[in-house]
Amino acid sequence: MGGVNPPSLSRRPARR
Repeated sequence: MGGVNPPSLSRRPARR
């Protein structure tokens, strides 16, 4: 994600 992630995505855990 280019290192920088949006607040919405940053708050929610990455679902793999």
